[in-house]
Amino acid sequence: TMLLAGDVDMALVPGPVLDVAAGNETDTSSVVAVAPVWPGTVHILITRKKEKTGTISDVKGKRIFQGDEGSWQHTMVDLLFESAGIRTKRLMSDMTMLELIDVMADFINTPLDGAVVLGAVPNPLVDDILRKTGHVYHLIPITGEETELIKASGMTVFPLTVAEGLYPYQREDFITAGYPQFLVSRSDLDEEAARTVAEVLLSGFPESGGNMPRLDASIGPYDPDTYIVPLHPAVRDLF
Repeated sequence: TMLLAGDVDMALVPGPVLDVAAGNETDTSSVVAVAPVWPGTVHILITRKKEKTGTISDVKGKRIFQGDEGSWQHTMVDLLFESAGIRTKRLMSDMTMLELIDVMADFINTPLDGAVVLGAVPNPLVDDILRKTGHVYHLIPITGEETELIKASGMTVFPLTVAEGLYPYQREDFITAGYPQFLVSRSDLDEEAARTVAEVLLSGFPESGGNMPRLDASIGPYDPDTYIVPLHPAVRDLF
């Protein structure tokens, strides 16, 4: 919103947020993607005592923190659960992401059965949560079939594997849903600036040991010429 209003020159924008903009027929003609960046990852944590199937269906009817009210994460998690046919209990709480670790670590009084955290891998917040509460909460996967169901609703997601041992208490490879993210700018960004930013991102992103796709692969299976926000003309040959 701030980018479309001209309040900022660049922003990191998740692909599913652009899907929402397209669905709402928002005019995005004034912005372009400077680079597809490392993918975001859906981390779903649930208390072990409430786990039944070990899949995303375990969050049905549970008290799940989805992100700060009104945030893009909250909106995206709403869409993700809706696409998977899942309803959770509404939390009557004004807690924020900054309070999440303390709330989850209060095993006696916590109002939560679980939480969803979106972001790159490895995610510092997920790491901190599992370090402190991994004997109570753990990550549940999103299967390939569930990912396809979410995709069928129009959300841009793809299967993503988090390697064994990346997080505390994680003893096997973990399959979940990833989503593309883009560094988006106003369309009047000059060619030299756009290319410089893209080249710096490409040269500064090291191999990740297979845990994440390389920067230029994270756009997923989408043709940048037909994506809702096209790549800046000055960087198309780089991707």
